[in-house]
Amino acid sequence: MNFNDINDRKNSLHNALAGVSGGLTDLRRQIADKMAEIEGIQSALIPASEARERFVRYLERRKDEAGFEHRILAFFRPKEDFLGKLFNSVSTGEEQGSDAEAAIVYLLKDQLLTAFDNAAQKMETGLLTTERNKRVGTLKRELYDLEVVEESMICQVEELGLVIDRRGDARPEIVLEWQD
Repeated sequence: MNFNDINDRKNSLHNALAGVSGGLTDLRRQIADKMAEIEGIQSALIPASEARERFVRYLERRKDEAGFEHRILAFFRPKEDFLGKLFNSVSTGEEQGSDAEAAIVYLLKDQLLTAFDNAAQKMETGLLTTERNKRVGTLKRELYDLEVVEESMICQVEELGLVIDRRGDARPEIVLEWQD
C-alpha cells in the first residue's frame, strides 16, 4: 500500500465518520426528544374527572377505615370525652389512624368535594389514563426503533475500526441483541 492509498483510505474513513457523526447527533437528539415527550406525558396531570373519582374513593376509604359512624354513639354515653378521643392522635402525636382526618372527611365530605370541584375548574385537563397509556406505548415503540438505528450506526463505524461512545442510558438489550 503506497502513500496515496493510505491517504485515500484516511479521507474515506474521515468522510464516513463525519457523515455518521452528523447522523448520530441528529438521531441522539430525536432520542432525547422522544424520552422527554414520554416523561412529559407520564408526569402530566390527569383530567379533573379522573382526579375527582380518585378523590371520592379516597374520601370513602378514609370514612370507612375510621369507622367514624360508631363514634357518634359517644355523644350518647355518659361522661364520654368524645372530642378528646376523636382528636387524641393530633394532640399527642401518636399514630392512631388519624381520627381527626376521619372526622373531617365524615363531617365535611360535601364541602371537600365542592372545594375539589372549584380547584379542578382552574386546572388544565390532561389525557385520560387509557389515552395516556396508549400514547406512551406508541412513543416507546418509536423510541425503540430510534435506538436500534443508533446501535446499527455505531456497529457500522466499529466495523471500520473506529470507536464511538454509546449514550450512558443506552439500553443493554438493544446493544447486546443488535444484529446486522
